[in-house]
Amino acid sequence: MQPKRIELDVSRCSCCEELHETIKQAFDFPEYYGKNLDALWDCLRDVFAKEQLWEISISGMERMNEELWPYMQEVLKVFAQADREFPNVKVLLINKE
Repeated sequence: MQPKRIELDVSRCSCCEELHETIKQAFDFPEYYGKNLDALWDCLRDVFAKEQLWEISISGMERMNEELWPYMQEVLKVFAQADREFPNVKVLLINKE
């Protein structure tokens, strides 16, 4: 089974709202997605519970708004938790510089 690849480019995100919208679109989250860390975990858990291999590439962090970086660290913790808890998920951090 080939993994489903999601490329999450956060380079154009300048605020939390844009970051969550980028994630929502990449994963095709439902309209009711709450755009916060708890909602992110809940939706990722629902997506990753499916019998599917996932490869998530997160890139563009080196070009994102510096003010967003502390929040991005929290988002990365959520993805790291998913990587640990779901054997069918692999999260990759890509630095294009």
